[in-house]
Amino acid sequence: MKNKIVFSLLAFLFIGFIANAQKREKDDSVYAATVVKKIGSKKVSLDLNKKDAQEIAETALFKIYGEATITKEKPYHAVKSGNYWVFFGSMDCTDCKGGVFEIVINARNGRVEYYMHGK
Repeated sequence: MKNKIVFSLLAFLFIGFIANAQKREKDDSVYAATVVKKIGSKKVSLDLNKKDAQEIAETALFKIYGEATITKEKPYHAVKSGNYWVFFGSMDCTDCKGGVFEIVINARNGRVEYYMHGK
């Protein structure tokens, strides 16, 4: 009898925990949807400087091509063109095979607009 009571109590607590977790997940989803609707009304311009844009570029390029590949292409070249930072790598030799990376970062929002790596 005592085991049935303990089991029933544990089952009740477990079901309550699961129900609460599902409710919390649903509440989070509703809240997230509400926040996403506000995107159009809240536009922020980061106006990234070269250092900040380079950090974003390196983060993306390291994940895509690997840190070793990208750091071999230092020093990077950087040019601000309008609202965009354009970065590209350099090659340290004249007869090297392969190419260098190119990446365009939107200076207003930090978005990677374009990237590629030469063959």
